[in-house]
Amino acid sequence: MGDVEELVVRIEQGSLPLNERILLAEHLGELGDPRTEEWALVSGGPFPMGTDPEAEPDQKAHESPRLRPDVSTFEIMRTPVTTSQLARFIADGGYARREVWSDDGWAWKTEGNVLFPRFFSPAEHEEWRAYLTPNRPAVGVSWFEADAYARWAGARLPTEAEWEKAARGTDGRRYPWGDAWDEDAAAHRGHGPRCTVPVGVFARGESPCGALDMSGSVWQWCQDFYAPDAYAHADRRDPSGPPRGEEPARKVVRGGAWNTLPWSLRCANRNSYPMTARFSNLGFRCARGS
Repeated sequence: MGDVEELVVRIEQGSLPLNERILLAEHLGELGDPRTEEWALVSGGPFPMGTDPEAEPDQKAHESPRLRPDVSTFEIMRTPVTTSQLARFIADGGYARREVWSDDGWAWKTEGNVLFPRFFSPAEHEEWRAYLTPNRPAVGVSWFEADAYARWAGARLPTEAEWEKAARGTDGRRYPWGDAWDEDAAAHRGHGPRCTVPVGVFARGESPCGALDMSGSVWQWCQDFYAPDAYAHADRRDPSGPPRGEEPARKVVRGGAWNTLPWSLRCANRNSYPMTARFSNLGFRCARGS
């Protein structure tokens, strides 16, 4: 067994303390974590989306009514996009390639003279270097930048329905790993360092389709505009959110993060940020197909 394969096994076997798994994952990132290049298949069909107010004590009004949308087959990245993957986009001239940016994204980038993700910039790199090791999820990335990366990679951002199906499967589970809370299945406030952690150190949190880090570590951008009543108007086949949403426009984010409480890590939990948000707890992953 090679060094890379052995490291993956040791990280995922689950018997090591979190701090040791993090150190191994940092080393794996330097060698090249193969899981960051893998895609998980999510088979088409209906699934339970949202929450039943009578059955979920942590339910928020914008998670209802509970839906059962029919989502086409697609693939989703097994892990969030990492710092090393985003660095390849930068090195390939991604911030100067008009063809991979939406019209609004290019206008935002040009007006602000945006040349890097926030924490990659020379002004902020040193202060945020702990977030920038190769195997950590890329953060400090606006929706526009995440969308441009996805286009460059021949993919797209997942819809909110796709994200939730990849996270919870078809049995309506509360968390990607099941209904019961598991302290060591995701990075959240009170478990792990007060920053991002390398991808894939919480193998116990794997979702039914095989995706890692669907909950915790970083919020993840989705394709959909946010509206609090989106579910009341959602299509039953491949819902993609409202056409624009409330102004100022916000996009849906999912999954909770390293600095959020456990209730926010529920698969059905929704949040949103302005499209220009570039925070240290906000990342993304890509989808393709359908």
